[in-house]
Amino acid sequence: MSLRTWMVLGAFVTAASTSAYIIYNEEITKSESELREDQKKTDPHHDMQYTASERKKNFMEFGMDDAMAERAVARINKLDPDRLYGFLRSADEVSAMADALCGSTRQRRPRYGGLEFLVEQEGEKRQTISLLEISSLRRQEWTKTAPIQRVYETADLARPAEPDSTIMAMAAIFTRNEETLIEGNSPWGATTLSRWSWDKVKEDHPGIEERLVEYFALMHLTVEQARGDGGICE
Repeated sequence: MSLRTWMVLGAFVTAASTSAYIIYNEEITKSESELREDQKKTDPHHDMQYTASERKKNFMEFGMDDAMAERAVARINKLDPDRLYGFLRSADEVSAMADALCGSTRQRRPRYGGLEFLVEQEGEKRQTISLLEISSLRRQEWTKTAPIQRVYETADLARPAEPDSTIMAMAAIFTRNEETLIEGNSPWGATTLSRWSWDKVKEDHPGIEERLVEYFALMHLTVEQARGDGGICE
């Protein structure tokens, strides 16, 4: 073959090899990217069962220690389930409440959706409502602007997720430190210098542990009622 033919053939082989290499690497990159996205969107508690028998187990999965989980279970036993059930059935915003509590999508998780109806803000303080002091369940105004979804995505959908990500996220919301968590600043930090520390949260915010016990107890019972026989999730 002539020199020209050899040159054309060589150029063809080089181009084919380069194309194959690029395609191969694009496919690998795409696969890894999709995997990371799938991991990012996986809620660690997506399949959680809200039943009476699962209460303590669920609380510990949220990041509570044994003693805190026991207090949350005991708190549920002090609530009036019949009164709560009546509020759920007579709510003016049943559709919005179902969206918040039934957990039909990965974007709407009951533990965060419950904030919309179960936590009120008075002045600078957010606290769980008292079933004895209300006449109905209604969506709380503060939840319409608070970055609850971003907190959820930052804390619970992070990889690797912290084992106490949910109670830490709730603590940030209750103390109005959502941006602190989102930005990764101490004690909701993501680095050694800006560390993630439940003990430091409790030190900086006295009483937060019991405030969360009250919330998780009412939230869990509310979701149990919503998903149970005759509930709004049916």
